[in-house]
Amino acid sequence: MTKMRPPFALASESPYPALVKPALNLDATTTDPLARFRPKIDQLRNGCPLRAAVDVVRGRWKPSILFFLSQRPQRFTELFEKLPGITAQTLTLQLRQLEADRVVRRTVHAGVPPRVEYALTESGEKLWEIVLQLERWAADHLVEAGN
Repeated sequence: MTKMRPPFALASESPYPALVKPALNLDATTTDPLARFRPKIDQLRNGCPLRAAVDVVRGRWKPSILFFLSQRPQRFTELFEKLPGITAQTLTLQLRQLEADRVVRRTVHAGVPPRVEYALTESGEKLWEIVLQLERWAADHLVEAGN
């Protein structure tokens, strides 16, 4: 019997060859400060745009972070206060991952102490519209399922 595997299990089989990226160079000489927050090499993610999109919004706090940033740019402290139950370390990690995925822009304003502000990029605004559509589908789905 033939072993089943998911479609496009190998990047070489992907119908989206432009999305297949070479391995990241994560050695000590890298100049990319966000390199450690970028997703690790995943042949399924690299070969499937849907999986890549889901990876961007996956996480307990990312949809809420996107919600608050869709309203207006926010400082770290503002986000932290609006997300009860999140730790500062987790918020930092989630923001860095969103920044590495080019969904959030981090701007440091000069001053003492320096002020850091987070905002959605153009790509992040497009993603937010899609998340809203997903939310509408989920609400309809829950009603149909009787939940």
